[in-house]
Amino acid sequence: MDKARSNKLIGVTSMQREIRMKSTLCLLVLVFSCLFTACGESENPVSPPDREDYFPINAGNQWTYSFRNWDYSPGGITTEEFTGTTVWDIVSLNDVKQSKVYTVRERFGGVKIRTWNYGYAQGADTAYIPTKEVFFSITESATDSITFSLIPDSSSIHPPDEYVLGLLHTKPFKRYGDPSSIGDTLTIGEPYPAAARIAKHVGVVFYEYNRAGNGHTHNRGSLVGYDIK
Repeated sequence: MDKARSNKLIGVTSMQREIRMKSTLCLLVLVFSCLFTACGESENPVSPPDREDYFPINAGNQWTYSFRNWDYSPGGITTEEFTGTTVWDIVSLNDVKQSKVYTVRERFGGVKIRTWNYGYAQGADTAYIPTKEVFFSITESATDSITFSLIPDSSSIHPPDEYVLGLLHTKPFKRYGDPSSIGDTLTIGEPYPAAARIAKHVGVVFYEYNRAGNGHTHNRGSLVGYDIK
């Protein structure tokens, strides 16, 4: 083997050795980096979020309630009872400044029974209420505060949960909370005059309105089904 070819082979061998050394060095750096990261994660684990969603809202979500509303006139001379079901459907979402505004369609229907007793005459009327429709909005602020707002309707249709929607308008609540301090349910308001109970991962599960004075008015609703997207 001549000297020129020998020098060439030595150069190639040196280059290969250098490439292998660099590759080994890179591999060691990568291994130590992974080990350091893994150790760091094991010593300082990331804590899971301590807040839960108490009012999951998204387009397509639906809640179904059974309700019973009844009114007594002074002395109980006349009573009116309205029972049935009402369904909330989130039909759209709009971003307004830094808030999210969800439009909710409410459909309700049932049976309304009116009774009277004047002493000289008494009786009852039964009316079947076909499905009616109203809309309200749920606004989620940048600070995750939830506010309900009944959208004005020129037809003056009053939903069976109108008083409770008013309560949730005047008393906003936080969508997210810590169950360790709140528990599985959150209560808004008081039984008199109005209250709503909100369950973790579900939303409103019960509501009631009570008014006593010149007659009595009572509205109550309970969740009977839901579909959360």
